Amino acid sequence: MPAVLWKKIIPMTRKLVVEYLLFFNMLVFQKADTLKFVKGDSIVDIWLLTENIQETDLGEIIYNKKSKVSENNKYFFIYEEKYYPSKDSFFTKIYFYDTNKEKLWEKTPETGRKISFHLTNIYNDIVILVTTDKFNINPDLKLIKDNKIKEIIEEREYQRIVKYEFSSNMRYLILHIRNPYNTKMWDYIYSIDLQNQKKWNYLFPMCVSCKKNKIDLSIDNNGKAEVIYKGEHRIFSKDGELLDIFIKL
Repeated sequence: MPAVLWKKIIPMTRKLVVEYLLFFNMLVFQKADTLKFVKGDSIVDIWLLTENIQETDLGEIIYNKKSKVSENNKYFFIYEEKYYPSKDSFFTKIYFYDTNKEKLWEKTPETGRKISFHLTNIYNDIVILVTTDKFNINPDLKLIKDNKIKEIIEEREYQRIVKYEFSSNMRYLILHIRNPYNTKMWDYIYSIDLQNQKKWNYLFPMCVSCKKNKIDLSIDNNGKAEVIYKGEHRIFSKDGELLDIFIKL
């Protein structure tokens, strides 16, 4: 067969395979508090995630359920929270599912800890689970894949995680954290190479949170990081060396 014809056939075959997978495989989509399970062009199931209040002998209990869906729409987790206002106490749990609604695992934090829904994220079949104390401080951060847990940040290692980003190959992690320094709270940039456990951190030269401004983070598959604050870009090597500072107006 002529090479030119092969070049035409291969893209067409790939397109047909993708269309086949999309049509015959279940996918899950989220809109607000609703999960929709779709097969082909049909919605086959809907899950509603709601908040409700129940009166019990122990007093009022507020039940809340939330979810996040993976970018490839093949996995999702359900976050479940019970709050007891009279005791100001929480009970939280997370359930991880595939798109066929099969529960793959569930996790409950230790007593006195709660899952941070805001900081817990899903990257296809990987969940980054963050728990804190009841005051949303003293976080720990774990990576869960195939129900196997890898602890990345231990409890009380830092006082607060503000945000974090992974490289697309999931090797490098960069975080904006807050920790005391000379009796005051300061902002740090912290990065980890998850393959060889190399770490670096950078003390930000001003208290960002004091000024109620935010830091934007990104890190590529080679560990090169970019940190942006009010139009000021800082570029770091994978070893934490500050390579460049420039301003975009």
